[in-house]
Amino acid sequence: MAVSFSIHSVARVEVSAYSKQVTNRNWRMHCQTLVFFDSENRQIGEVVLFLEQPMSAMAIGDCSNLDGIAPVPAWDGVGEPF
Repeated sequence: MAVSFSIHSVARVEVSAYSKQVTNRNWRMHCQTLVFFDSENRQIGEVVLFLEQPMSAMAIGDCSNLDGIAPVPAWDGVGEPF
């Protein structure tokens, strides 16, 4: 899925999602993180989304550590991607 947006002074966004066991609790936490970088590759902001369900994550970035998401194989550049 391609995503395009424009935010003042943001040159790049890294997106990742993950699930992990909460210490001393019998439940799992699901999060998605957006990290914003300027044109000189300095981190200028970060947003962490706490999700009720892992499938609530935006389908962009690295979601390989999110419960219920199968890793997507890397495209070798030959033929049609996925």
